[in-house]
Amino acid sequence: MKRALFSGLVIRWCAGLTVFTTFVAPRWIGTAEFGVAATVMAIPYLVQGFCEPVVMTLAIAQLGASDGRCKLARVRNDVTGAAVLGAMAAFLFALWYVPPDSTFNPAACGALAAAFLALATWNTWLIGLGYALKEHRVLMQTYVASGIAQPVMLWLLRGYGSGAFLLSLIVSQLAVLAVLWSSQNLRREFRSLLAAVPAGSRSDYIAAVAPRISVLLLNTGTVLLAGILYSPARVAGFRLSIGVAGALNFLVPISPQILQSTLTSADASGRRSARIVLTISFAIMCGLCGGLFLWSDELLARLLQERSFSPMDGAIFLAMPFFLLIQPLSSYLYSTGRARITLWATLGCLTAFAVGTIFLDPRLAFAGGAIVQIAVSLALLARGTATVNICGAVGRPAIEAQSRSSRSYELVRSGARLEPSPPPQ
Repeated sequence: MKRALFSGLVIRWCAGLTVFTTFVAPRWIGTAEFGVAATVMAIPYLVQGFCEPVVMTLAIAQLGASDGRCKLARVRNDVTGAAVLGAMAAFLFALWYVPPDSTFNPAACGALAAAFLALATWNTWLIGLGYALKEHRVLMQTYVASGIAQPVMLWLLRGYGSGAFLLSLIVSQLAVLAVLWSSQNLRREFRSLLAAVPAGSRSDYIAAVAPRISVLLLNTGTVLLAGILYSPARVAGFRLSIGVAGALNFLVPISPQILQSTLTSADASGRRSARIVLTISFAIMCGLCGGLFLWSDELLARLLQERSFSPMDGAIFLAMPFFLLIQPLSSYLYSTGRARITLWATLGCLTAFAVGTIFLDPRLAFAGGAIVQIAVSLALLARGTATVNICGAVGRPAIEAQSRSSRSYELVRSGARLEPSPPPQ
């Protein structure tokens, strides 16, 4: 358990290198151009975010089963269809949204967004198989390659504005694909998956995708809403507020995928260790996000080089600890057989997000959805634990009494003589 958690920690730190691009992009390509690129990528990120948890969760859970590849083949067909529809939607949205006077023309932006989604879908399958096969070394190399390739390409192409950001994403995905495809085990499993015949139902999708719906709505959905309501420069400030605090996610010393693959076969001590790590991580995030809230105005002004943000954007930092806890807590619930709790929590998050959308306030949608998601999860988890404890305390004596009564009845039927129990010493 400890070795797996350490591997997850290293992977998350390596993945945190990609966040560096979000910090420097407004300074290298301009605030307005970054706002355009962030809005254009909203739909690809949204589609990828819906497909990624299904692939990751079911690959870890089903790959070792006898009919696992057939069930994953069903997922393969559905994810491919969703990626094709998402690429078409991203291209059409870019044609409508990107200003004609932008550095990159709308058609080129749409084509790059569609190409990113195609590459990201392919890489998601390989990464999911990597987690299932516990290829931690290859995964660490993957995130290192991505973290280096994206900022380097963004700096080299910084004169192309929003197109530079989109091109850097494409190069990053190509670097990830090159590293993953170099693994013989991943190539073999991926080819076996392509040859498998689809089977099974889609019932497992709901539990796997439910917590990710919350993350997508709070992260990408709020940026899309801000892109419709605000100017590109204003969107950049809002997106960077989420990006700065979201970078703290990689300081959480536990990976949701590692957590799921480990707890599926962990004992009581392993689950207790996971609960301790989650509690400590949440406390650390509260302290760091509180500090960011106090100095949010100065931090955003330095990153954006202009005051194109609202002072209330810093309030996002107060809800960020709850947002960062959604994925690890959901993985813990899923791997310990409490997936139904995540469904109710996601429903609460959707309700809070809808309220923020009605009031046309992305900040309210983000903060309310994150807090409600964690509050409902913890409330139902505490209620279920209390119910189990009460049932155990009341039911165990009754079961023992019923067992003694049944044994006495069988002895009487057989004609055996019942000896009285000796008095307690």
